[in-house]
Amino acid sequence: MPIVLPSTSQPTLTEPTYLRPPVWKSVLAWAGVGLGALVVLGGAASLADGAAAVAATAVFGLALILPGAWWLFCEHQGARR
Repeated sequence: MPIVLPSTSQPTLTEPTYLRPPVWKSVLAWAGVGLGALVVLGGAASLADGAAAVAATAVFGLALILPGAWWLFCEHQGARR
């Protein structure tokens, strides 16, 4: 979650506060990273299928990894501030 500023919807806040995201968001992000890593490793293990198949599988695995990894990175940066 982002940093929440005091407002009328959060009357108890007196200064900017970091709110933890729900657990299911972290679980989905880690699941995407883990599944993407397995897909990339599976693509690397199937070298007999040809370079095009390996490249396509690696790109698909990266498409699974990058959104989850980016979300985890941004949440980590937000929590440190």
